[in-house]
Amino acid sequence: MKFGFDKERRTGARRLILAALCALVPAAPLLADSINYSPALPNVEQGVNFVYNAPRSPLGPLRWDYGDGVVYIGIKGVTTSQHAYRAAGTYTVQAQAQIAGVPAPLITARITIVERRSVTYAPPNPMLGQPVTFSAHNFLSPTLQWDFDDGPPYVAGLREVHVFREAGTHGVVVKDMEGKSAVSFVVSLVIGGPPSIIFAPGEPRVNEPIEFRAVNFASTSLVRWDFGDGVVENDTSPPVVTHAFRNPGTYSVRAYDGGSGTPTAQAVVRVLPERFITFNPPDPRVGEEITFRAFNFNSQTLRWDFGDGTVLDPAGTQVTHAFGTAGPWTVRAFDRSGGAEVVKALSFTVLPSQGPRSRFAVSYIQLRFEDGKSYKVIPREYGDLTAFAEIKFESTGVLQAQWLVDGMPFKTVFATLSFAGNTIIDSGRVPGLPSLIPGLHEVTLNVMQPRAEFGIPVIRYFVTAGAEPPEAVDVLLAGAGTIDGAVLGGDEQTIEAPAGTHFLLKGKVRHESGAAIAVALLRLFLDDEIIDQKLIRDLEPGEERGFESSVFNPTADRKRLVIALYNISHRPASILFLKDLSVVPPK
Repeated sequence: MKFGFDKERRTGARRLILAALCALVPAAPLLADSINYSPALPNVEQGVNFVYNAPRSPLGPLRWDYGDGVVYIGIKGVTTSQHAYRAAGTYTVQAQAQIAGVPAPLITARITIVERRSVTYAPPNPMLGQPVTFSAHNFLSPTLQWDFDDGPPYVAGLREVHVFREAGTHGVVVKDMEGKSAVSFVVSLVIGGPPSIIFAPGEPRVNEPIEFRAVNFASTSLVRWDFGDGVVENDTSPPVVTHAFRNPGTYSVRAYDGGSGTPTAQAVVRVLPERFITFNPPDPRVGEEITFRAFNFNSQTLRWDFGDGTVLDPAGTQVTHAFGTAGPWTVRAFDRSGGAEVVKALSFTVLPSQGPRSRFAVSYIQLRFEDGKSYKVIPREYGDLTAFAEIKFESTGVLQAQWLVDGMPFKTVFATLSFAGNTIIDSGRVPGLPSLIPGLHEVTLNVMQPRAEFGIPVIRYFVTAGAEPPEAVDVLLAGAGTIDGAVLGGDEQTIEAPAGTHFLLKGKVRHESGAAIAVALLRLFLDDEIIDQKLIRDLEPGEERGFESSVFNPTADRKRLVIALYNISHRPASILFLKDLSVVPPK
């Protein structure tokens, strides 16, 4: 015991010494979070590496906003990401972490993207048969595709020497091999020849800038341009001008040298309609099929890249696709024209199928009376019958619905629903559902906003002619299964049954109160056809009787399955219970 006491005392002394030493060492300052990136001056289409410097921990998944409309959610614990910008400019990059489950402040950095790729050639005014040296500057890879217009394209390095064998205007296309999309640079040069107009691109689109150049003109400062669409540019210097046409069509562009009254040269420009992509529905959700259509493309055979790893090639101008996750997506369609691919991109957002950020929708409706049943028997002038609707909804919006009794409007309901969840609305106690007319009545809910994408169930009540209701009998379903015992899916309103097979419907009849029922008839209807019926004799109050019925589902179409129970001990027979189900294909 003494040894143990001394050991404990020595341990306590050590702790006191440690605490004293720690108090003498000043705490290191906590550095602020920051974003670093490399390279320091990135090029267009070049991958930029971002690093989130976070002295605090632990980090949850980082949310990166690159400032060009692209947002990326990283992996927990990973503080790096990579992104390539498609256009030059200055962007604000934002990163936000979660520290101990709490969102940290936004950390920002400014990044400037430049377009430094260019192509030069020498000599500046080559003659026919003279070697021309082309040099590519600041491209992303040392291997490029060179396309001289007097031969097939080929792959070479950053410098290439070419000899043109024909006088006139020649276009040279240099394509970067490592950009995220094809990046072409067109270099036009004139080798001898008369005054002319050259322009690029050769197949311009509406609103696309076109560069026009006056070649072999005597003047370099007094060139007047008439673009044929009502726009005139006077005295351009140098003899190069940029113009975009607002409408498709064929235009005759004229250039006048040195104040001449007659055109020195002219060129015919065919302006094509602008390419564009549409999608439907306008606010798609996860798992929902989206139809994409490409308009005004040169080719009817396109390559589609949906941005989630799915590529359709070849495909037509209309395709469908469903996204497995929510978030912003960019879909690209590649137009094959003259051996080269031209890309058109479309950015949009896919909403979650459920939850606060999804599209406002009703995903489930269950109707019942106050006792939870879908069928009720009441006397005339009951005056206090209320129907209830249990509703599951997604997102936020205003629900507008109308209670219907026997197809006629009974009451309109407005309800503001927020942040996805469940709600219950009722038909009101004052007044209660009408009970003056004896017989069977149907109650349902017409949801006007948002539109329900499924059938709304129907519940029923029976008004008796006398002052007292008849016997209270309920049918309790135990479920449905295949012939070999496998349980079928579904819920309180549906049975998921394969087409072309039999399934067994199981349940029990429960007599809850009143006198004994001598003979009851249980009938099953599939759509309008009686498919089974069973007699139940001498049903005593408080007694339960089980039943089992075989149902054949011939097709995969949605069908109505009705369970009806009648008291046939007297004439006329009276209805004791009625329930509607739907038979649908398995999910």
